[in-house]
Amino acid sequence: MKVVFEDEVLDLEGGISVRELLISLDVDSDRYIVLKDKKMADLDSFLDDGSEVLIIKAVVGG
Repeated sequence: MKVVFEDEVLDLEGGISVRELLISLDVDSDRYIVLKDKKMADLDSFLDDGSEVLIIKAVVGG
């Protein structure tokens, strides 16, 4: 699968959940939003080899 995270493009093996991906990248799930194939994905979403994943830092404030 193709993963875009902090200006890097990673080619990783699929077959894992979003939660497992974030853990493997040491990413705090409370601070980032994950898009799978241009749609928001929850932590239990399954990622396969053909998935395109974008990990975006959530911005809060006012």
